[in-house]
Amino acid sequence: MRLPDILRFAVKALASRKRRTALTVLGILVGVLTLTAVVSVAHGYSKAVVSVINISSPRLILILSRESPLDDSDLLRLESVPGVERAVPLITFPVRVRVGPDTRTVTVVGVDPAYAQDIFPGLELSSGAWPAPGERAAILGNSIASSYFGTTEGVEGVTLRGEAFGRRFSARVAGVAAPYGTSILADVDSSVLMPIEAAKRLFEDVSGLRGYGAAAVIAEDESAVDTVLQFIRLELGDQVDYVVMRDIQGALDQAVRMAVLVLGGVASMTLVVAAIGIMNAMFTAVTERTRIIGVMRAMGASRSDVALSFLAEGVVMALIAGSLGIALGYLTGGALMAAIAGGGATGPRGAALEFSVSLPAEYAIGIFLVTMAITVVGAVPPALRAASLEPSEALRYE
Repeated sequence: MRLPDILRFAVKALASRKRRTALTVLGILVGVLTLTAVVSVAHGYSKAVVSVINISSPRLILILSRESPLDDSDLLRLESVPGVERAVPLITFPVRVRVGPDTRTVTVVGVDPAYAQDIFPGLELSSGAWPAPGERAAILGNSIASSYFGTTEGVEGVTLRGEAFGRRFSARVAGVAAPYGTSILADVDSSVLMPIEAAKRLFEDVSGLRGYGAAAVIAEDESAVDTVLQFIRLELGDQVDYVVMRDIQGALDQAVRMAVLVLGGVASMTLVVAAIGIMNAMFTAVTERTRIIGVMRAMGASRSDVALSFLAEGVVMALIAGSLGIALGYLTGGALMAAIAGGGATGPRGAALEFSVSLPAEYAIGIFLVTMAITVVGAVPPALRAASLEPSEALRYE
């Protein structure tokens, strides 16, 4: 038998038992729909989480002090390491700021404005400008400005008042940052950014402590990161912890893939159930069509022709259910799950997440191929059973 004849025979056989075919296709469709919905929501959520985390420059190594703070001599030692362009000191500490009757705990981040783009890539100001190095002035995060002033425009010159370590302080508002999101170092939208000199002086005034809690070592280029890290370990040993920004991006990408694979693997169990349903339905079909199989063999059909005709039925059902299941899973099932999960969904540091379903082409193709494979596996035993029937026995079957 030619392939078109086998397919035509399979379609007619499926049409002759419409109710059973519809129920079998429905079982596959539900499995594909569930798998598609779970994978598309998992991928969409993972992309949303990654999008709100602004990873610093891949040539940056974040140095975190374990015990005693870093001092200027430590920074000079770091800058003497071959391949280091600059060792930028960083200061972060919590404060309570007050505007009118409201108070809120935020983080003051002291950073060198010249290297702000390496530490907070893509950071822009929606209004104002960075203050002079020695001036006690600040750039407000976008959400702070919006919460307290109801606007991000025209707040320059306002005095920001607050309390840190039990002592009061004040600083002039020099500008407002554009909406940014979060990063490894801080949630910029909910932070107060200050030039490192002013932040250090403020920290010393309110806490009485000296030094820096962290430093950003910026390599000359990304290829020098590993060499720089080896030298830093020799210089500072176990005194500090290290965060390599290049590795953070790789870890986030790996986490996205693992989340999709794990959740997709769990959801794919529904396809295994569907394959068992296919096997059961087709074993029944083999029993019902035993005499027809005998007639086919008597008329010259080979065992492979008989087996392929039953496999073709499984393939046709998988094509219909797979196509519809992927479309419905993405358009309806995934959208419903995203709407349920999207209410109040949060990411790192409590950042609000707005995400939508996402199904890359390679994932859709993978789901379709898995559906076809599992369906064919379920159809193989009945097909082999049909092909093994002897013509004389099949013709005498009642």
